[in-house]
Amino acid sequence: MGEMAILNELGDSKIKWDINSDESTKKAQKEFDDYKKKGYMFFNVDAEGNQKGEIKKFDPLAETIICIPAVKKG
Repeated sequence: MGEMAILNELGDSKIKWDINSDESTKKAQKEFDDYKKKGYMFFNVDAEGNQKGEIKKFDPLAETIICIPAVKKG
């Protein structure tokens, strides 16, 4: 079971998917793609909360993906 935590104007929302479920995986992929188009950044995090690095494409095998808005320079 994977989870994507999305930090947005609504706060913190979660999308979960099961690698054995095409429907839930496709839904998570679509959310990832939609937020990527908005300029969000994504980080793969393991079960202990250790960051494994920024990701550029959806990884259905990831345990946790953190999705945050890009930092705007002023």
